[in-house]
Amino acid sequence: MSRLTEALIPPSQRLSVDELHDALNLGAGEVGRKRSAFLIMLVLSAIIAAAGVLGDSTATVIGAMIIAPLATPILGIALGIVVGQLRLVVSSLLRSVHCGCSSRTPSR
Repeated sequence: MSRLTEALIPPSQRLSVDELHDALNLGAGEVGRKRSAFLIMLVLSAIIAAAGVLGDSTATVIGAMIIAPLATPILGIALGIVVGQLRLVVSSLLRSVHCGCSSRTPSR
């Protein structure tokens, strides 16, 4: 690790590749707990976004986008590319595309 990386990232926040893989792969580790938390946050953000669209509130829609858990599959794609795990890239990409399409609110 470079000196700059060591200076910027505290040792308590550095994760190994295995720890990153376990955190970002929703199909590994405690699958039920990870997927249920992911789906609950996705449904809640979709409800908030729908309320924002119906109430014509841009700030509410932006808030829904902030709490949407779609960063996890995107980070999974990046990790899969970096470590060369095609299966992780494909599963994260499919999850990202599927959740991105299903969380859209209808426009008027």
